Order: sequence, then structure tokens, then C-alpha cells
Amino acid sequence: MLKYDDILTEVIGEFGTYQKRCFLLTALLAVPIGMIVLSTVFIQAETDHWCTITNYETLLDECQTFFNGTLDCESTLRKFALPEEEIIGTCEGSWKLSRCHKYDLNISDFGSIFELSHENSTHLIIDCDEGWEYDTSIYESTFIQEFNLVCGQGFLVALSTTIYLSGSTVGSLCLGPLSDRYGRKPTLLACLIVSIVACVGTTFSPHYIIYIAFRFLTMFGAIGIFTQGFVLSAEFVGPSRRTFCTVTFVCFYAVGVAILPILAYLVHKQSLLPLVIAAVQVLYLPYYWILPESPRWLITVGRTEEAVAIIRKSAVVNKVQLPNGIFDDPSMNCDKNEAAKEVEKNNVTFRPLDLFRYPYTRKITLIFCISMFVTCLNFYGISFNASNLSGNDFINVGISGLVEIPSYLCIIYLMETKMGRRYTFFSSTLLVFIFSMCLVFTPMCDGITWLRITFAMIAKFGVAGMYTIIWFIAVELYPTSVRSVGMGVTSTFSMMGSTAAPQILYLGKWWEPFPNVIFSLTSIFAGGLILLLPETRGKALPDTIADAEKFGKDNKNPKMNGTNQLDGKIYRL
Repeated sequence: MLKYDDILTEVIGEFGTYQKRCFLLTALLAVPIGMIVLSTVFIQAETDHWCTITNYETLLDECQTFFNGTLDCESTLRKFALPEEEIIGTCEGSWKLSRCHKYDLNISDFGSIFELSHENSTHLIIDCDEGWEYDTSIYESTFIQEFNLVCGQGFLVALSTTIYLSGSTVGSLCLGPLSDRYGRKPTLLACLIVSIVACVGTTFSPHYIIYIAFRFLTMFGAIGIFTQGFVLSAEFVGPSRRTFCTVTFVCFYAVGVAILPILAYLVHKQSLLPLVIAAVQVLYLPYYWILPESPRWLITVGRTEEAVAIIRKSAVVNKVQLPNGIFDDPSMNCDKNEAAKEVEKNNVTFRPLDLFRYPYTRKITLIFCISMFVTCLNFYGISFNASNLSGNDFINVGISGLVEIPSYLCIIYLMETKMGRRYTFFSSTLLVFIFSMCLVFTPMCDGITWLRITFAMIAKFGVAGMYTIIWFIAVELYPTSVRSVGMGVTSTFSMMGSTAAPQILYLGKWWEPFPNVIFSLTSIFAGGLILLLPETRGKALPDTIADAEKFGKDNKNPKMNGTNQLDGKIYRL
């Protein structure tokens, strides 16, 4: 019997009308994921804030009445009531009103503030004991403002982001085996529902603990949607279109990132942004009826009748006549194919630890675990750091999303040249290394803000390439029978890297160059590790673990010459 790839390449077409429809459906799934991941930049945006001044409202009313709008009363009151502090990391010695301290003053009426000495250093400085006032000129409402996550509680912001991203870590570990056992489509739809409910719950969270719980569930669902969509985009199409489809899938993620700042700007109250994203995700619920299961997975687990039905439908849509007897092979009507038989023989479903039982899968898993940790540390760190650059947050995040698209297009081209997968990845790490290091040595001066933003966006260009290629190489090197498990384990480590990113950025409050030093050094290390993997461009890939071990032992794999053969055997990708 012809394998699924042979049916695609020789009969119904690798990228016919039916495959294009299925791919577009899966690619569109990545759009709200881009919104979800970077939504933290806006819903947890740090705005300027000051200690609430004693009798502030009364004093403000008296001032405005007395001066009849000719004096900026808010600034005047803060000037007398708040000390100044030096801004760390600037070119010149800049000073601003303290965000976390105030003078211990007893001001009974507005007129008494003129009796105070401008040398307020003689007054006792105390912590904010009556709450904070926030600058709402840009961000009308964020969760930092709602829960007062500032000053001594500032570490809770980084903690909430870490817990938020840890949802993807847990999701990656749990959802891979579920996908291999129950299917791509059921896992995807379940994650979609979880994400929608969690986004709604986030919006109406009355307490910090409830808020971070819903944020955790949001990313738990989001990583499931992304992973299953990514796998489906590779499994629906033939080998020659796999590169285009998987990379284009990630381009749709970048589109979501670019759309996010527009939504955040229009919403005004950024704390409502998760509700808007939930509404966007509701549009995907009809996928239950219109998105088919992966025929490749159905064949792997022996559900051949369902796979045949999908293949027949795709032939009709593609206007292709199936040859007589194509499904007459006895293996289509009884037992499972080789990959399913391997599972049946051992009477177990492959689990994460099985990846470490065999030399080849152990080697690639260890390399992917480290490299994906580093890649996601850099990807999320550089992405979230867009709000820490000078300039407009909405513009910076928008550019950060748009710059990913040309990066992905370059990756599509370079991976199919003589550079292959490995050296394309290494080149991307070089960009991150060089331009992150440039940021280390570029001071935060107002006159050269454009230069820092340029360096940051080139680094983002490079890390976007890293992020795409690492997923692509993993999909290619893991055999079909353990692909989702392998992707789940390695992406778990990738998400561990993402959870470390907020803490790295938080440490930048004490030494501003620290995050970029980490991004620079770790990226080049990951690039070296990937060079230890076999090149997969133009190579036939294994199906089962036994085939993968043989594939790993071969010093030189034969190039594909119109078929998917390796040492005379046909393998399904």
C-alpha cells in the first residue's frame, strides 16, 4: 500500500485545493496566539505613579479654585510633597519625582504649602502609606494599577508573568501525549475552550491570586492551540511543501503580534484586552465542524477507515480521480501500519521517558531541550523588552511583530539553500549575539533612542529566525510515532526558558545591560549545539523509533530523488 506521503505526491497532490484550505484554517489559529503571548506587555504595562498625598483631593480643589486653571496644580502639589530620585541607566544625570516615597508632611490647606521650604531634604522621607496615584494618559487601566503591583510589590509583576508562561510549560508536557493518543483535533478544540474561558476569567479577576490562576490557564490553552496547529500544518501537506507551510504558520503568529497594539490602543482600558482576545477566539469554535483530523495521525494509530474518508474527500475537492484498487491492500482494512504496530507490540503509548531510552532520540532530545530553552528565553525576553525601549510602546510592539515576517520569509529561502537548517539557525544566533551585545554598549541617551530600537529590532529579526527553525528541525527529526511526545518534551524546556525571561528582565532594574548580556551569550551557545545535529534538507526521514535509530547511525543519508526512500524502504513523514 502507498504511504500517505506517496498518496499526496503521486495521486491527490501535495498542496491541492483541499490541503490549502486545511492549511489556511490551521494557520489562522496562530493569530490569536500572537495576541495572547504579547498581551502581557499592555495589560501589565508599568505606568508612572506617585504616592498618594495626604488630603490630596482637598488640596487639589483649593488650588484649582484659587488659581482658576492658570497653574498646573497636580505638578505643583507633587513637587512639594515628593522627593526626587536619579533615573538609573540614562546618559546624563536625570532626576524625577519618586515613585515609592514621599515627604512626611502635615499639610492642612493649600496655602500652607507655600510655607514649606523648597529644600525638602530636611523633611523625613517615608514609604507610600496611603496608596498610589497613576498616570492614565496612555494606559487608562492595567492590572498593575488595579492590584497596586508597584514599589515593594513590583516583584509580583515578574512573578505573574513567570506563572503565566509556566502554563505553556505544563501544557507542553501534558498535551503532547494526549494529542498522540486522542488526536490533534480534539486536543486543539479542548485547548481553545480553555483559553477562551481563561481570558474571560482574567478580565473579571477580583484578586491577584485569581488573576494569575486564569493567566496560567490562558497559556496552558494557548500552547496547545499553537503546537497542534503547527503539527497539523506540517501533517496536512506533502514533503515539498512542509517548509513553506510550517514557516508561514509562524508568520500568522507575527500578524497577531502586529494586530495586538492596535486592539490595545482602541480598547483604552487595557485590563479589558483579554476579553477582546476571547471574543476573537470564539470565531474559531466552528472548527469542530470544518477542520478535519490529520489523516497521517489516523493512519499511524490504525484508524484507516476515517483516513480513507478524508483522502477520498480531498481527491474530490482537488478534482482528482483515485486509481482503482488504491485502498484494496489488506493493511488498509485490518491491522495498523508499522508505527502503530510498534506501539501495539509494546502494549504502551510512547511517553516522554521513552525518548531517552535510545541513543539517537536521546541525543536529539537533549540538544533540543537546551537549544529550545535558550531560544525561548531569547525570544520572549527580547519581545517583552520592547516595552522597556524608549519611545511609544504601541509602535515598538507593532514593529516587533512586523519585523518577524521578513525574518520568516528569509528563513523559507535560506533553509532550502546550501546553508540548510543548521547553518541558517547558526546565522540567526549570530545576529542575536552581535546586536544584543551592541545594546550592552549603547547608552540610553535621548538623542540615540532610534539606534537602540534599531539594534533591538535586528536582534528580534534574528531570534524570530531561531524560534522558527528550531521548531521546524524538531518536527523533521522526530519520527511520526513519537513526534507529538518529542515536541511536547522539548517545547516544555522551551517554555521553561520563556518563564525565565521575565526574571532576567526584572534583574535589569539593578543593572540595565544584564538581560542583553544573557541573550547574547546564550544564543551563540545554542547555535553551536544545533551544528551537532544531522542536516535534514533533502533527506528522507524515518517513521518509527527503530527507523530513527538507523537514521541516526548513518553517517551520510541519501538525498531524496522523487521518492521517500531510505536504503530501499519507504518511510512516511
